[in-house]
Amino acid sequence: MSYLRDKKIRTSLFVYLGILCLLFCGLLVKQDLFFPAIFALLVGIFFFFYPLIRFLFGGKDSIAALATTMYIEAKALSKLSRKSKKK
Repeated sequence: MSYLRDKKIRTSLFVYLGILCLLFCGLLVKQDLFFPAIFALLVGIFFFFYPLIRFLFGGKDSIAALATTMYIEAKALSKLSRKSKKK
């Protein structure tokens, strides 16, 4: 069990999953399924942000890095939605 505790998830896995989510989002938009597309987009963005935040936390997988990633993603999306409402 200690082997699993010491195992770090590779960054390339997050990047591949992010690309896959964004491609899936495009497919859903093409099928006019916008609500699932928004969910896929949010998950894809998370997969891109997490390795960057993890790097700032010393390269270790942790709950703090996960929470920080979610916070930054929420802040960025709220700013984008406010800007889109102004237009």
